[in-house]
Amino acid sequence: MQSDGSSALIYRWPFKLLTAIQLMFAIRLPAKKRACQSSKIFFVIHNKNHTMIFHRLASIIANAGNPIAFVTIDGHRLEEQSRKALAELNLPAIRLLDMAHEVTSGDVICVGNDWSPKKLLSVLSQVRKRGVTIAGVVEGARFLRKGYYKNVDHLLCWGPSGLDINAKETTIVGSPAIEAAAQRGNTCSSNTVRILINYKKSNATDDPDFAWGKTTIEAARAVDPNFMFSAHPSTRNASLDLKIHNEPFELALSSASVVITKASTVIFEALASGVCVIYFPEPNEERVEFAMADGAFETANNAQELIAHVKTHAGNPVFPQENAQRFLNKHVSMENGLSANERTAACLISMLHNETSSGMTQ
Repeated sequence: MQSDGSSALIYRWPFKLLTAIQLMFAIRLPAKKRACQSSKIFFVIHNKNHTMIFHRLASIIANAGNPIAFVTIDGHRLEEQSRKALAELNLPAIRLLDMAHEVTSGDVICVGNDWSPKKLLSVLSQVRKRGVTIAGVVEGARFLRKGYYKNVDHLLCWGPSGLDINAKETTIVGSPAIEAAAQRGNTCSSNTVRILINYKKSNATDDPDFAWGKTTIEAARAVDPNFMFSAHPSTRNASLDLKIHNEPFELALSSASVVITKASTVIFEALASGVCVIYFPEPNEERVEFAMADGAFETANNAQELIAHVKTHAGNPVFPQENAQRFLNKHVSMENGLSANERTAACLISMLHNETSSGMTQ
């Protein structure tokens, strides 16, 4: 969205040349007064995942009569993906530089990522001086990694383990995605072996040798010739006669007896829906919360262990209900009554009106 001729120059002139200059002035100039004095919540979108996380949340807040806006990051490598995802939902977006001009005292900026890029960090640092609250919403697994959610004033996390982040203020609100998985459940019949591979790399540059994919495929084929391989549509490897499973991932997961995956929110979703998990990390992968399985899932440290775990599951496909629930209780809060989105919306609205937030707070 371009509000005047000067901001339009950003998109006509060479981008890298002007962005830094425009940003420098945008974060230092006082925001113009809005015609409407109501404070606003700005949702910063880094990628398609953030669109999925924030659009339902934003609709709850907007339907309660609170102004909202979606913001994409100028020049970010996934900016086009973010804007396309928003457009598909008929959601207009402004750019980070526009927000930097507009945001004013009493507003709330909501982010799923507060550690990159540097341009965003600069804006957050400067607008905070205007009396703007920076709220963080946990975007996915491995939220305890070093440096995560240290630049927010208030963190809205999934469950008790999120309190270990030691943000300035933290409220437990749950996870909409994991909550939805629990509600879907598992449709795979008892004693049926149905393997789902969750392949997260999207192109050959990310994984030139397709090593992780090859290993998981070989293990799966040994016990389930009809295994499902879920991946980005661009994933290709003709020599393996690889067929990408095109069904929505949520449906594939709910019909599986076991999922093989690297570190991912999928591990939480699978456990919540009653699907067994074989965690197969890459050698240098940060395991974070997945380092301690506590019997909730199996961990394969190499190809041999993966094959062994797959064969064990084929012989006895039983879900470890008690251990899985204990693992979930440590990391994810699920309550009857209010949904995770409703709990999160209530907290953000309370910030907007400078009230005490509801929920379990540190």
